[in-house]
Formats: sequence, C-alpha cells, structure tokens
Amino acid sequence: MMEAVESERIHILICSPEYTIAEYLTATLPGSQFRVIGALPGQTFVNAARRTRPEIAILDRVDDRFMIAQMEVALLKEIVPDVRIIAVSAQSSPSDGTVLESGIYYYLANDWEPVMLDIVNAAVNAIVAQG
Repeated sequence: MMEAVESERIHILICSPEYTIAEYLTATLPGSQFRVIGALPGQTFVNAARRTRPEIAILDRVDDRFMIAQMEVALLKEIVPDVRIIAVSAQSSPSDGTVLESGIYYYLANDWEPVMLDIVNAAVNAIVAQG
C-alpha cells in the first residue's frame, strides 16, 4: 500500500445508500494511512464533504441517481478541485455518461470488490505524483 502524503492520512469519502464499500475499505486499508468516511446521499454527504475535504471520493450507484451524482461531483470539485472521484454503477447505462463528463477520475461498472483496492491505489499514486 502506498505511503500517505507527508505521513498524513488520506481521506476517502464514500457516498452510498448503504455502507458496504465503506466497511470493506475500512477493514482492508491501513487506518494509519487512510481515513474512510461513509455518508448517506443528501445533507449527510454534503456535511461530510465540507468537513473532511477528501482527497478521494467514491460515489456509489450513480446509475440509480445520475442527476444527484452530477450535483455531488460539482460540490466535491468546488470544495476540493483536484479530488479523485470514483463512480460506481451497479449496471452500466447511457445515463452514466453525463456523470462521466463531469470530471470523474475512474468509472466502475458492476462488481467493484475485485478491483477497488487497485483503483484506490492508482488514485493515491496520482495524488503523490501531483505533489
């Protein structure tokens, strides 16, 4: 696993109607390097985004709520312009394209578990390379 930038923990904010991804990353990533925050869509997410200013954000089920996901992307980019956003879709659909066009770092359709750690690692590497 990548060393966190300047020995500070990297904040990962997960916006999802359930806590499956947050629980998975909390159990898998070293707590000394990462702080994983799960938030329900809506005001809970807005408050968490403003409070934590995450380096990485994961938006779950964008296929079910693509218009809301677009607003979440805009809010994240306003708060942290260089945030790495990972969009997760349970089933790829044409409506996902509008979310992708709004500046997503990575789009993941279907089963996220086998590749999520690799994607998070790639985002961390991009953050470190950016300096």
